Amino acid sequence: MSARQLTGPNQSTAVIIPVKGENPKGRLSPLLDPAQRRQLQVAMLEDALQTLIKARMIRQTFVVSSDAQILEFVNRFGASSISEKEDSGVSAAVLRGLEATASYARRLVIPADLPLLAVEDLKAAPMLAREGAQVVLSPAESFDGTNMLLLTRGVELPLHYDDDSFRKHFAGAVALGLRVAVYYSKGVGFDIDRPRDLHRFFKFQKRGNTLTFLGRTLRSAQRARPRAR
Repeated sequence: MSARQLTGPNQSTAVIIPVKGENPKGRLSPLLDPAQRRQLQVAMLEDALQTLIKARMIRQTFVVSSDAQILEFVNRFGASSISEKEDSGVSAAVLRGLEATASYARRLVIPADLPLLAVEDLKAAPMLAREGAQVVLSPAESFDGTNMLLLTRGVELPLHYDDDSFRKHFAGAVALGLRVAVYYSKGVGFDIDRPRDLHRFFKFQKRGNTLTFLGRTLRSAQRARPRAR
């Protein structure tokens, strides 16, 4: 973990971002080679960090990864880092982040691949928690993944990332008798995970590192494609 240690109670919201250290965005391999997928991962992470800076939440942001370069990168923006020995899956990374931030009033988990994420999205879940929700969930567009999860202090919820997580997280919270709120927006629901997501992303024209990188990379690939005769 970085030099900033967590001690004593805290009334603010910690943000936890798990970042894969090996073979990021493997489903995009039909369009992007390993080096390009890595560059896309970094571009999307930087856009997320910039949004957190605008939301004034960067000092409470903790990135969990087995990749030392990623952890060094996020420190430059003012975020903290939590190191993993190896990639053990999203649930394991999130659990590590939750344990490290247990003193915070709220822990907000988001992935690093939400290029449409807005300041309003980051503020929404803590607001719902202050109004009484113990758990706030935001689904992916397909309603299978969990693209935002907020837990208040002391709440423990079995994690099911990469396993129909939204439905299982919701059912688990209800079974435990917790007060649950669901928040949805395009900024949280849309992620880049499959080739079709890349093409859809251009329709939104959201300025940032992700748009710049994909525009440059995909245009180069188009120019390099042999012309039909």
